Amino acid sequence: MPNERVLAEIKTKKIKFSPQSLTYINNHKISKNFILDTALVKGKINFKESKAQEVPCPRYTLYYGSLKIKFTKCKTWVTVDSIDH
Repeated sequence: MPNERVLAEIKTKKIKFSPQSLTYINNHKISKNFILDTALVKGKINFKESKAQEVPCPRYTLYYGSLKIKFTKCKTWVTVDSIDH
């Protein structure tokens, strides 16, 4: 399944957080570990909202509960670009 493949690939890369995502984490008292170990593991990617074919780094939108997480997946790293609810 494409969702599981993308989530599995995330685990193999260094993950960075954008300033916007860090602001959301701090303001809503969510831990980075929750994002890394739960949301990015159990979330569902909305491929209609994603740009999976974008070169060189595809961009994805993932939902976990009420969280909407946008991230960019490059060859050696992933950036959590934004977190919203």
